Amino acid sequence: KTHAEYAPVKRVDRELTADEWKTILDKAWRAGIPHITFTGGEATLRGDLPDLIAHAEGNGQVCGLLTDGLKLADREYFQTLLQTGLDHILFMLQPENERSWAALEVIMPQDIFVTVHLTLNEENFKTAEATLERLAQLEVQSISLTIADESLREAYEAVRNRAAELGL
Repeated sequence: KTHAEYAPVKRVDRELTADEWKTILDKAWRAGIPHITFTGGEATLRGDLPDLIAHAEGNGQVCGLLTDGLKLADREYFQTLLQTGLDHILFMLQPENERSWAALEVIMPQDIFVTVHLTLNEENFKTAEATLERLAQLEVQSISLTIADESLREAYEAVRNRAAELGL
């Protein structure tokens, strides 16, 4: 699977600089926008993400991160994000990727709100129950489910019901 299946990777011709983003964060704060969610592509690929989170935190903004989470397996990097003001994560689980699970194992014991997102597709819906059980073992409290294709609607409902049974 490619990263593009989980989040868009190409929408603009150039990324904004850190200073441009800080100006936008400041304008958002002055306009009364108290909540910022960093996304991408993959926001953790930006070397200045901790600085941007710290800037938003300095404004008083609540900071979230929508991520594939792979870089968060680096405990030092993840601690930096937590210390600079990251408040919550929407973790885009890649259930077939053990690196995704390794990152989740680093994240879940920390004091941060995490929602795990799972997109059901033709391949992973067959193992969805095992995925949900593994999430429950990691003490995930919040999940988000979507389907890649409407033909999976019935399977989706069964997975959703199983998630509820597991307290997810």
